[in-house]
Amino acid sequence: MSHKADIIIPFCNADKHMVVDAITSMVQQTVPVLIHVIADNCEFPDLPFHKDIRLYRTPSQYGPSLIANSIAAHHAETDVLAIQDADDLSITTRIEKQLRILDAGFEQTSAPMVQEGVEEYKGDRHKKEPILYPGGTFSNVPLGRHINGTRAIMLSTFIRVNGFCDLLCSGDLAFDNKTAYLGILGSFSKEPLAIRRLHPDSMTNCATYCRTQPGGKSVLAKQIDMLR
Repeated sequence: MSHKADIIIPFCNADKHMVVDAITSMVQQTVPVLIHVIADNCEFPDLPFHKDIRLYRTPSQYGPSLIANSIAAHHAETDVLAIQDADDLSITTRIEKQLRILDAGFEQTSAPMVQEGVEEYKGDRHKKEPILYPGGTFSNVPLGRHINGTRAIMLSTFIRVNGFCDLLCSGDLAFDNKTAYLGILGSFSKEPLAIRRLHPDSMTNCATYCRTQPGGKSVLAKQIDMLR
């Protein structure tokens, strides 16, 4: 079994105040991890010291998809990539359990997340769906979606399929389509391994990329076009 993973934690100014908790949840993993923390066109907050934390800053807004591609291509040191969203928390055994799934022959996996409304979040997604499960199907992901915030994937697989596409938002869903139609063996696990902290400034909730706004509708249209 692989005993270590590269963790990718990009953050922007909107979730900068939450990233320390996300990093801490990775520092506390029960297996060794190499943590890549990327400030996407913003400044770093005060971060905890850890010998396996690497810090990077982009000169302009790259978005999480291109950041993950860059880390995979130039900085990864293990056989496994894992995504940790800056506004979420992983339980301490998340990576250990996902490494076991990958060791069983799967090429990628993602786990359910407990949904929790924080700060000034006024939505009710966490009430309607207390636990977000991977595997859900929608018009833009007809073969089922992974949950990107708990995605773990073999580095060789990620590179073989050329990583994420160049979408500032929802590049993870386009990636799910690509891996599904290519027949990449994936696991939608059933045990919650993280907490999804819903807040009004997240990329999927903000005024720019919310599904009801022009930016969100434009991204959805691009996804459907790529799927066709």
